[in-house]
Amino acid sequence: MPRTEFGGNKLMNLVRPVNRGIQVQVGTDNTDMHRTLARYREEPSGLLRFLDTYTDSSIRAKFWLAQVMREYRNEFAADRVEFLF
Repeated sequence: MPRTEFGGNKLMNLVRPVNRGIQVQVGTDNTDMHRTLARYREEPSGLLRFLDTYTDSSIRAKFWLAQVMREYRNEFAADRVEFLF
């Protein structure tokens, strides 16, 4: 399966399993980000409302999550995203 790395140091790795959307392997130690992603685990499309805020964030985990959301917006909108911690 192809992997794409976002943010260096394995901050966020993205895996695209066949016909299942995407898996985002979260490598950050940011506990607030972990809580936020856990809250939207069942409905990742809800994260799209934060896209503009996260894009301008100085917090690396939020900034790189915004890059993932922008590049894979269709998967987020269709709730075909799985977060792995």
